[in-house]
Amino acid sequence: MSFVAIIIAVLWVCCSVATTALTALYLHRVRPLRQPEPEGRALLIVPVRGPAPRLPAVLEALLRQDWPELRIVVAVESEADPAHALAAAVAERDPRVTLVVAGEAEGRGQKVHNLLAALPHLRLADRFVIFFDADAIAPPRFLRALLRPLLYRVADLASGYRIVVPEPGSVGALLVALADHGVSTFPRMRAIGVLSGGSTAIRAEILPGFDLPRLWDGALSDDLTLTREARRLGVAIHGVHAALLPSPMALSVPEAIRFGVRQMRLLRLHLPRLWTAFGVFSLLPVAGSALALAGSSAAATGSTS
Repeated sequence: MSFVAIIIAVLWVCCSVATTALTALYLHRVRPLRQPEPEGRALLIVPVRGPAPRLPAVLEALLRQDWPELRIVVAVESEADPAHALAAAVAERDPRVTLVVAGEAEGRGQKVHNLLAALPHLRLADRFVIFFDADAIAPPRFLRALLRPLLYRVADLASGYRIVVPEPGSVGALLVALADHGVSTFPRMRAIGVLSGGSTAIRAEILPGFDLPRLWDGALSDDLTLTREARRLGVAIHGVHAALLPSPMALSVPEAIRFGVRQMRLLRLHLPRLWTAFGVFSLLPVAGSALALAGSSAAATGSTS
């Protein structure tokens, strides 16, 4: 075995031991909390663009949450957006849903632009603000789980995470799920907390301190930019394992590669240290497996010669 192979094997084992130790420490420090009673008005902001056939089901699932005081603001790019008609139909049936037309984004991502267009609908009576993506169906008690750290004042900022569910026959989505599940099931430690734009909750009273119009001016990513600002302000991020969201996905292999490249570029731009750590943890098993296969092949060749 070459020196390089030995180094990679040692690093791989060290990473595995460290991951196991972190998981054990996390489980040791977890303290069970009773399910809180809903208290306070929640504003859910759902940015959406383009074809979104699941949007009505997404909104209906949010409206059925076990939370008596909630409002939903759906922000779309334009009236010509296919999502506009779908959201308008739900808004006509339920007054808790408001539809906002944000207009075309200039100098920043359309999702970020839609979120900013919805923020003026925040009212003084709103206690919590939740940013929610339009590609996941929330389980009935999802909102309670996500807001539990805020209700108990364990944190002012909380985030769930998605679980990628590949559509049947979608090889690309299967590859994304294999890479993503390791992240989604990792212990949510505050020192390495990262927000997920798919489900982020923030206490409304601290929202002005983030100055989102300034923070998101020119931004492409809402969650990573918000994560970086939270760290700068010293606001702890509480990851909520009970707030995992099944997210159906159908991608071809080229689409999956482009998706992964985009995510890693954004991570490198906003959180370079985490990008480095993620790269090491991701590439070590691949490199170790490749070296093991190469060694096995060489051994087999040598035994037959």
